[in-house]
Amino acid sequence: MTVLRPTALCLLLLSLSSCAMRTMTDPDEFNMSAAQIRRVFPASRSLGTATLHGRTIHSSQDKRGRPYHLAAGGALLVKNSTPRIIAKAPSILLTADHAQVRGRSVVKKQDRFYLGDSDHSTITIDGVTLSTEGPGSERLMASAAPRPAAPQPKPAPIPAPVQNKPARPKPVAAKPAPSPKPQPPQQQPAPAPKPKAAAPVSKPAPAKTKPAPTTSPKTQPTPPKPASKPAPAPVDRAKLLKMMREPGEN
Repeated sequence: MTVLRPTALCLLLLSLSSCAMRTMTDPDEFNMSAAQIRRVFPASRSLGTATLHGRTIHSSQDKRGRPYHLAAGGALLVKNSTPRIIAKAPSILLTADHAQVRGRSVVKKQDRFYLGDSDHSTITIDGVTLSTEGPGSERLMASAAPRPAAPQPKPAPIPAPVQNKPARPKPVAAKPAPSPKPQPPQQQPAPAPKPKAAAPVSKPAPAKTKPAPTTSPKTQPTPPKPASKPAPAPVDRAKLLKMMREPGEN
């Protein structure tokens, strides 16, 4: 017996419910132009982002003094919200808080239709949230056929740890040596002229000098000794004094 996981079971139920849901196309009222809407629904009222069209519309105020509009005899509601909502029903009530689509009605939101299957059904539109009271059902747009549920991908196996092997050095191809660039021929200097050999110069023979005759030194005669002077005569002082006293007598 095969046991389904919770995720796979949810996907299976979703695919079965999608296949079981019936499809439908837009009602004619949803594709009317503005001129056609005014012709079919002459009355219109706007409140917030919603516009109510109807054959007849009764407008009044609630206990709090807020306005409300009730369309009867056939009505069309267009709400320019995100996403856009459009509805048709025999009677539609539009207030400041919400809208009530009453009776056998069709409400479209994106690619899905919400149907009121009884005269006593009510579909409430609160913002962009829809809730149904009484008999109701859902349909898909015919152009939005459900896609088959994509199979859940299996978890990838955990790879075994790989032991790092020492990387082998890759052989490096030896690069060829660059070829030497041809050098321009160099001009060799002209050989210097060889000096001519000088003629041998005859050196004059040194003159032979005759040795001077050796002469024996002559003996110089000894000079004669000077004659001795005679001793001076003694001075007579008395006579000298007399001569000094008598200058004119001499």
